Amino acid sequence: MKWHLDRIATALGLVAAVAAMSGMVATGAYDHAAAAEARGYQALFHAVSQQAAPTTVPSTEVGA
Repeated sequence: MKWHLDRIATALGLVAAVAAMSGMVATGAYDHAAAAEARGYQALFHAVSQQAAPTTVPSTEVGA
């Protein structure tokens, strides 16, 4: 009898998760969150690349 209850709880949880995701996509909240995440990654990459870039290029010539 317990495995019947487990199956019912699993099915209800799946239905609730699908309904929540559908609601999020329908309201545009997902698009907003995805765009904000992309802007955050872009800003982070820009800041890190600015710090990691060398200010001068070392010379590779032997006699220099």
